[in-house]
Amino acid sequence: MVSTANFWSGASIALYFVISALIIVFIIVTVILNQTPQLSNDNNARCTYIFVKSLINLIDIFSTLFFWFLFALTGYWFIFFKLQERVYCFLPGLDTYETNFKQFDILFAAVAAAKFVLVLFKIIFEQSTLNYFLIDWERPKAEDLKEGDVNRREVNAWRSLFLLNELNDLQSYKLIRTDFTLIVYGIVMEGFGIKNWTSYAPDLVTVTTNSPNNYILFFFVTAFFIYIIASIQYAVQYIVKGKLPLRTDELTDLCSITNISILIFDESFHGYYIHGRSPYGQAEISAGKLKKALNYEQSGKG
Repeated sequence: MVSTANFWSGASIALYFVISALIIVFIIVTVILNQTPQLSNDNNARCTYIFVKSLINLIDIFSTLFFWFLFALTGYWFIFFKLQERVYCFLPGLDTYETNFKQFDILFAAVAAAKFVLVLFKIIFEQSTLNYFLIDWERPKAEDLKEGDVNRREVNAWRSLFLLNELNDLQSYKLIRTDFTLIVYGIVMEGFGIKNWTSYAPDLVTVTTNSPNNYILFFFVTAFFIYIIASIQYAVQYIVKGKLPLRTDELTDLCSITNISILIFDESFHGYYIHGRSPYGQAEISAGKLKKALNYEQSGKG
């Protein structure tokens, strides 16, 4: 039987460091959250908000730190078992579940459950607590104001509705596409035989062997390639965004076209502003005026 006492001794020390980091980061985040000024004087509402936000932050920090902890542990076995010219260590057998695999399963289940709760509640909580304000810069044209109606300030509401619809669509917008990621992952693992890297064979083979697969190594290989595929998508999106703008950039252009700015508050005294005031003064102009304005802008004077 392969002895893993030294490995678990080092893993225990690393675990204490991760737990310490979790506590320290959580305390810092909670203190900052508690000191954030609020407009409301309702102490009950404030305490409820801080409690829910702190709980979500705790789940977020726990799932992130311990995911990378598991990634590092499984990466240790992959690197020192698979990538060495000379034998450095042997993988423990699957028959030593209680000694070597049960701890991983428990921690992995906790991280997976935390991530599920986080995705389910954090996004909903954060998006439902945002406050959106539209600043419509459009003014009725002088020729449209009837005599005796000089104080009238009615403008077309469809611009605001159209902008809100696009903003609502962005709530589920992601730079990294899940379907594309899974398709490429399946091609890499099954098509190129990378799944065979997770076997007990000490070499990086891409063909099926009689050696059984180890799900600890499978976790590391899967996480590694998922992150590689996602990172490539992320990088490509920003490299080509000059030719294929991101939908967030398109929203900024849409704000300018509709002559509407957006003010978004994620806290009482913190938020984001998208300046959408049209350089042409108005959104509802004739084709002739629009062509003249575009030609002026193309000349480099505007």
